Amino acid sequence: MQQKSQAQVLSITQKGFTTLSISNKLLSLRAPIWERQSGKEVTRPAAFKLGASPAVLRVRLEAQKVDAGAGYELRGSHAGVLLFSGPVDGKALSNGAAEADVSLSSPPERFMAIQGGIRWALSGAGTTIDLGETQLELYWVPADADAPYLRGMPVELLRDVKSALDAPGARTLSVANNTLSFLRDGVSENLPTDVKSVVEWCFSRNPPRYDVWQGANHFTAIPNYPNFDNVTLYLSRYLAAIKQPNTICNCYDQAAVLQYYLRTIGVTNVKYCFMKPFGYMAKTNLIGRGTCNNPFYMSNNTEPVVADSDPKRTAFGNHAFCFLVDKGNIADSCAGPHVGDQSVAVYVDEATDGNTPNPPRIRRGTAADISYYTGVTKVNQVMSSPREADELVSFKSAVDFNEKALPAAPGKGVACEWPDPRQAPVLSGGGWDLSYEEILGGPREALRFWRLQRKDAEISISIYVASDTAETAQHRFVNLGSTHQLDRPVFTKGPATLGQSAAMFKGTGRSRYLWVFHNVTFDLQATNTDVDLEALAHWLQSKAAAAVVSDLQAHLPPVDAAPPGPPVQVGDTFTINVQARPEHLVEPLSEPTTLRLVDEQAGALTFRAERTGEHEVTVVTVDPRTLLVSSKKVIVPIR
Repeated sequence: MQQKSQAQVLSITQKGFTTLSISNKLLSLRAPIWERQSGKEVTRPAAFKLGASPAVLRVRLEAQKVDAGAGYELRGSHAGVLLFSGPVDGKALSNGAAEADVSLSSPPERFMAIQGGIRWALSGAGTTIDLGETQLELYWVPADADAPYLRGMPVELLRDVKSALDAPGARTLSVANNTLSFLRDGVSENLPTDVKSVVEWCFSRNPPRYDVWQGANHFTAIPNYPNFDNVTLYLSRYLAAIKQPNTICNCYDQAAVLQYYLRTIGVTNVKYCFMKPFGYMAKTNLIGRGTCNNPFYMSNNTEPVVADSDPKRTAFGNHAFCFLVDKGNIADSCAGPHVGDQSVAVYVDEATDGNTPNPPRIRRGTAADISYYTGVTKVNQVMSSPREADELVSFKSAVDFNEKALPAAPGKGVACEWPDPRQAPVLSGGGWDLSYEEILGGPREALRFWRLQRKDAEISISIYVASDTAETAQHRFVNLGSTHQLDRPVFTKGPATLGQSAAMFKGTGRSRYLWVFHNVTFDLQATNTDVDLEALAHWLQSKAAAAVVSDLQAHLPPVDAAPPGPPVQVGDTFTINVQARPEHLVEPLSEPTTLRLVDEQAGALTFRAERTGEHEVTVVTVDPRTLLVSSKKVIVPIR
């Protein structure tokens, strides 16, 4: 009696160079996206570019008692829909193992996420062998959606975008006209419905809630403020904040998040808008705060809704949102929300209020007051503030900051091994959990951020350390103090004993201290706590003062990087060898559209060449103890 053929899937790898990251760490393209390890299934996410060649998976099979002379086909389906198929060599299978390349049968045209079981079947020699299911996590993204991030698209982002599209209700996977898509209520989804889903998702998921004290940004950096052509989005911090009850945001943050999410689903032509003045907000929903026409009610102890003519009513000095260029419409996930179905004129008329105090503190903005910018260009990086615009003068005046009056100390700086803030005596009572921490590096500066949580109380600490000159830290200080939505300065002069220049804010339920000392900028914030924040600030300042050195350059972490040896052509992968201490962090910086980082190991960065030309890679190393950085530029000619 002829014995029955048997087969099973051993591993699956992706073919291609669409890179992903988790927790700011690159996922290696060399690792399988599914495999068996010690009897357990291990799944890793994979992504493919829309409009490129069909997605291909390489499936490694093990088989017994198959017909060497037969032709076989491997098919993989999800939710009853055929996804992948491809031929398998019977002769190779008869030897016990084979690899098969299976292609996506019906490519999607828009963002697509498939999470769950793929059922595999091997057909041939008059029989079909059920190979069981493998749990896969697959994404299809627009061709340039990963441009802001060298390490590839954050998986956390893709999972969150999928949740946004799933939120309105159940969807059914379908194939029509050789195109893979989702149906909702029997109707194929389209881009306007996806935009609406994303706007509502970004707006309705709280925290974070609006900063009703200062209207300050907490998840973005705008180094050229008030120019928004080069916005950095702290995406990992934002996604972590969703689980923290007291995190806050402003419209700069929401516009950046919304723009990045819209690009991910395929709205690639979306501008970041900055409207100044905006004026009084018409009564509407403010993110996380409910109905409101008085957005800064905690700055003057009023209510979210006051009489239109109340002289204490607050207004937006400026406001940020998104412009969908192809539609000519506005999307706003900070107030409203406005889901991308209104023209500029209709949006301005509906969002601003003509009924105001007399006289109004701020005039009502018009469509002519809107400026259009590139918006988010970097994710999870530190970009230094290169200049100070005229708009920053009011902050400097309010806190009596004069950089020319600071003592000149060429070469001098702080080289401090920064302690855990929970070691401070003022926090020694305990109960403070470290809910989030990150270290980010840039060519001239590094940032360490801590978020501490105790029940409904929160403290956040940001320490920026510049490794070039004190001027970089001074620019950071002025930039942080100036980026907000109020029509007036939000800080007053801070304690004279805090650094070389300090600013502070004290309001009901919230306080903030901002100061600069040599090459270091501190940003200390607290919500719903009776902790003496000024005492914590002075403890941090004492650590910095005790670590002042006369030659800062002597304390920078060593780094060296060697360019690839052989000539590089488009499509080649090549390695840049890096010499850095094992305990130091290595941060490669380059333009992802020209060089794609595909693997990252200790002492080696592997890239794929995407375009011809002379391309630059900056290798940054960060000492996580001191936050001092060094960088090395490598020029890579690509033919």
